[in-house]
Amino acid sequence: MPNRATATFRLKKDWHYTEPGIDLVEIRYICAATGEQPDWASGEESKVLVPRGDGELPCRSGAIELPCGLGGAPAYTLHYYFLVIQHGRQRTLPVIGEEIVSREVAYRDERGRCAAVGVQWSVGDTTTPNYTLLVGEQRAPAPAGLPRTFKGCVWGPRGATVYHVFHLQPPMGPDASAGRELWHTNGGRLWQAVL
Repeated sequence: MPNRATATFRLKKDWHYTEPGIDLVEIRYICAATGEQPDWASGEESKVLVPRGDGELPCRSGAIELPCGLGGAPAYTLHYYFLVIQHGRQRTLPVIGEEIVSREVAYRDERGRCAAVGVQWSVGDTTTPNYTLLVGEQRAPAPAGLPRTFKGCVWGPRGATVYHVFHLQPPMGPDASAGRELWHTNGGRLWQAVL
């Protein structure tokens, strides 16, 4: 895919069906600047979706890799369609466009126990995890550099829910040993952010 940013994230895509005889489902996709038509000939990507039987309807799923921004812009459009082979015959479904956007998430370290903070996140459910290292900010004046806020972004389709937890990494001790890292899960409920 041309003009892809160096940072990427994974997004799960599903195709649900009720007809028998589905031999293969492939998602074909490309990203384009918001408001521009995609150039399918210049860099379409594809992924075969695998059967998944954990729901009421039969489903094929796969995770596609997308850029965190495109051409310097934080938002862009993901264009995709499904190619379906059923009973040996191929058909192509209509193209779908989804705006991909980012949202900032933050963790506030009130007690100074974090040297670094990351966020593990997934769009729509928790089956396709991504990881972003957050950037720490300090605001003066504060005693001993407290409190400290760590910020970073998560990405996905506009309107989607992102589920996330924070990975807290303590500072090194005087003997160069690290303290115990923690996963802050919001009491097991996970945090949610709507894009």
